[in-house]
Amino acid sequence: MDKHIGKWATGTIVVPLLVAMVSIFGVQLKDALFPTPPPKIDNSIAPVEKRLLIVETQVNILTEIFHSRQVPRDARPTNNRISDSDRFKQKIKVENASQYSGRKLYVGKKAWDWTIYIDSAPSILAKISCVTYQLHPTFKDPTIRICKQGQSSKAFSYSTTGWGTFNVGVKIEFKDGSEFTTDHYLIFRE
Repeated sequence: MDKHIGKWATGTIVVPLLVAMVSIFGVQLKDALFPTPPPKIDNSIAPVEKRLLIVETQVNILTEIFHSRQVPRDARPTNNRISDSDRFKQKIKVENASQYSGRKLYVGKKAWDWTIYIDSAPSILAKISCVTYQLHPTFKDPTIRICKQGQSSKAFSYSTTGWGTFNVGVKIEFKDGSEFTTDHYLIFRE
């Protein structure tokens, strides 16, 4: 191997990589780089090639360390099945219905009776266990959990009265243990 290429590789690739690793991982880098003594290299190899071989070995060790993170148990697919949340989240809509109540809550603020609910096919609704609505923090109880499907036309519905619109956080939990979150901006229509 040409000496200039070896110096170039060491100076432009290896050294900055090691400096970055030291700055990121600090003291643990030494333990990660040298969990065991470096491999024995026979003397027939040129010094630059020896260093490159050692660096390559250390990079392979680091790759193994960083790519062998444990996946949390609940994030592992069971039996290579796709979770219900992944299969159905595109087929579920969060909707709301509203109606002016004819009264005022505050000066100049109309009171609206509104209902937020889940809209989907009955077969998909049957797979949902609970829906949690996160209302505006000014509500007395802003977190509402509904575990009863109710009517399939307005499943997992929650009704209340209010004067303003806001974004409602929605967490949909499935019977298989999966879940996903979305949101819905309330719409009041006369």
